Amino acid sequence: AVSYSAMGVPWYLYIGVKVNQGIQKVFHAWGHALYARPWIGFIIFAVLALGLLPGYFFLNVEISAVDKIWIPQTSRALDERTYVDDKFGRTFRFETVIIKADSGNVITQPHLSSIFRMHEAIIGLSVTTTSGKSLSYEDSCIRLAGECLHRGVLGYWQYNETTMSADTDLLATISRTDVLDDFYQVNDWRELLGTCPSAAVNSDGLCNPNYLKGSDGNYVSMPAATIQYMMKVDFGTDGEPEIEEWEEGFIQLMKSSEYTGLTIYQRAEKSQFEAIDDAVAADTKLVYFAAVLITIYTALLLGDLDMQFVYTKILLAVLGVGGVFAAVYAAYGLAAYVQVEFVSVNKILVFLILGVGIDDVFILANEVSATPLDWTPRKRFAIGLAHAGPSISMTSITNVVAFCVGASTQLFAIRSFCINAAIAITLDFIFQLTLFCGYMAYDLRRQKANRRDICMCSKAGSRKSPKKNKHESFGQKVVRQYYAKALEKIWVKIIIIIIFFAMFGVGIWQALNIKQEFSQTTLFLTESYQYDYATIDEAYFAYRPFPVELFIKTVDYTSATVQNQILEVVRELQTANPTYVGEATSNWLEAFHDYIRSSGNTTAVPPASGDFYNLLESFLNSAQGFAYRSSLVQSNPTDYGSTILDSKISFNLVKLNDTDEKVSAMTEPRAIVDASPFAEDDNIEIYSWAYIYWEQFKIIINEAVTNLIVVLAAVFVFTLVFLINPVTALIVTVVVGMIDVDILAVMVFWDLNIDSVTVINLVMAIGFAVDYSAHIAHSFMVKTGTRNERMAASLHDMGISVLLGGISTFLSIFFLAFGASGTFRTFFKMFFACILLGLLHGLVFLPVVLSLIGPPSLPDSAMELLRMGDVSELDDFKDDYESESESESVDDSA
Repeated sequence: AVSYSAMGVPWYLYIGVKVNQGIQKVFHAWGHALYARPWIGFIIFAVLALGLLPGYFFLNVEISAVDKIWIPQTSRALDERTYVDDKFGRTFRFETVIIKADSGNVITQPHLSSIFRMHEAIIGLSVTTTSGKSLSYEDSCIRLAGECLHRGVLGYWQYNETTMSADTDLLATISRTDVLDDFYQVNDWRELLGTCPSAAVNSDGLCNPNYLKGSDGNYVSMPAATIQYMMKVDFGTDGEPEIEEWEEGFIQLMKSSEYTGLTIYQRAEKSQFEAIDDAVAADTKLVYFAAVLITIYTALLLGDLDMQFVYTKILLAVLGVGGVFAAVYAAYGLAAYVQVEFVSVNKILVFLILGVGIDDVFILANEVSATPLDWTPRKRFAIGLAHAGPSISMTSITNVVAFCVGASTQLFAIRSFCINAAIAITLDFIFQLTLFCGYMAYDLRRQKANRRDICMCSKAGSRKSPKKNKHESFGQKVVRQYYAKALEKIWVKIIIIIIFFAMFGVGIWQALNIKQEFSQTTLFLTESYQYDYATIDEAYFAYRPFPVELFIKTVDYTSATVQNQILEVVRELQTANPTYVGEATSNWLEAFHDYIRSSGNTTAVPPASGDFYNLLESFLNSAQGFAYRSSLVQSNPTDYGSTILDSKISFNLVKLNDTDEKVSAMTEPRAIVDASPFAEDDNIEIYSWAYIYWEQFKIIINEAVTNLIVVLAAVFVFTLVFLINPVTALIVTVVVGMIDVDILAVMVFWDLNIDSVTVINLVMAIGFAVDYSAHIAHSFMVKTGTRNERMAASLHDMGISVLLGGISTFLSIFFLAFGASGTFRTFFKMFFACILLGLLHGLVFLPVVLSLIGPPSLPDSAMELLRMGDVSELDDFKDDYESESESESVDDSA
């Protein structure tokens, strides 16, 4: 062995060359063995595919709950929800109807009469479950004082049509804010009315609550209204599926309902999860079109047009594409075996891995085709694989590393996607080296034996075999004669540098302005009832507040000090600057104190410990206190004078204009609560269902930045090994980073926000962008001459291959543009940006940078080391090659 000191080359050059040399030798040995026994590759493929695929079909557990897949699973809000569900129970499932007037005002006698008919149909709905049970609304609703609970516009007239018909000023009635709701509490019901059409929202995102009011303060029109029905969560161990069957009946009833001048929009509790599954299922069908398109494209590029089908490679293309599909579904199976839960967005992987896999197919086939035709097929195959080895190894490893880093996230959807992607790329690498390369060995024999593609049993007529390769394609000729010469001009380089750094500057500027938001409508089919509901809800109900609740746990409620401390926390929440917590919508303790004062009782407020529970029992049994029973958890649920274990006070959060304010509305109240005297013993929480969704906004920017930095660092480390020189590796890493920054600018142009879906794409973009730069840089490093000469040579040798690889990746994701769900269209937009920017940077910007500041040509000693690693000069298998029969045919290939 020759040491780097003896060769007089730097240690990093020596290591880089030896790594490349080692990989080439492994691929050379594999190619030599596989050509002799292609069935080895088929057996390896079959064992892995047949062993892993059952995991997807039989063990896979698909998770579609939004609060599971898009929310940090270590978040405080999830822990808070666990406490709330445990102590106060998941008591409600909301079934909601929005009623919109086709034109003008929904609050008219005829329209309200139609809404009463709709309401009667809903409360009269009964379905037969799959178990044969009859399940009615009356069986399923939440009750208070024996009556089913529902909140909605009809409550202004106590759900009594006669009362409504006698009302001579309907709009004045709905303008009141002192209406008793179903809990017998005075309420501002604007959240049940469409008081905020899009025209009422100003440039700051604030809604003008008086937009629809006249000078007298009454509404002059109301375009939409809503009714909510509150249903039980379950009926035992298998209850929830039964209530979902009632919900399905509710959805179908609303879809089939027609009322003159009205449009009905419905949403059941299950609608959100169902919508996500439906959207992905509908769009996943597009993969069949992508498979056909990419197979045709691959077959055209791999083979030659040949009417006798000898030099076509249709079956080889089919197996290349089939290997990708097998890799993706086998990855799903392996993930299921190791109990990685599946999310619906993972199904997009088929499109993405298809592009990566076909790039490997092109490199493997083209390297074999580039070998001299006067070599024996076995030598061509083995040495072609050896030349392709470092290239496909580098891109596969960097992609796997990028996804492994992404899998470290707290966001479940990103973690599941990245784990499945890393496994899929690894299996695709293996399947291309076994299934695809195994058949490519057969295909070389088939061509030599003059047998037809697809039908190898048929032999073509005699024909003259080509004597030599076509060493320069038309594209390479264009690159050599025109494109490379243009890039050598200094004024062209200056223009290119200015343009790309200007793009980078715009990217940084736009990155600072990009919004952080997550809209559930992106997960829905645009033609689904869920999408229609969400769109109308956002358009007319912007006023709807976010509820938040303060929970006090096990404390001595009889203590006057404790009672005052609770009220002090409430005061601090409502008077903080800035204020995010509005007036209390349900404050049992304040109402309890008011009850004592108004009852003529001489007891002091707060009441002394000896009187506390006697007075509490009296309060909860009174008309004033009846509604507050649900705010307390007592040691004996039927004894309202028993010890309080937990309690809650309810508020609404003030109107929030953007994501930053939403995060502050979560963190600031928590800070106040955490500083309270109850926090030391963990006896206080503040929680809103909205916090569950806002938790991702709190961490996603940091997660994205951290992941991108770590992935870029990993790209530098691994490209350093393959690209031999640290300066080249650094240049490639910087170029890849610039691509990701430029993608941020494209996101702003396409009105895409930072969310879990776009973060997945940003992580992927780094892995895939390496493909467009690393091949050019590697070719540049192994060329001799001036920087301009090496730039031209690298573009000549690799430029067209990189371009074709980019086109194949685009074709693989092309049909995502026609997806009915926003998720699929977002993937298309960002991946299209990655491909376009990757090709521009890899084929325009990077060559110019290398020609200006790229490392000088390797010293003679290093080139000698490279020549020592040139597998075309190896004689390990010389005897095998020379003894290979020139008459070898597919007939004796077994």
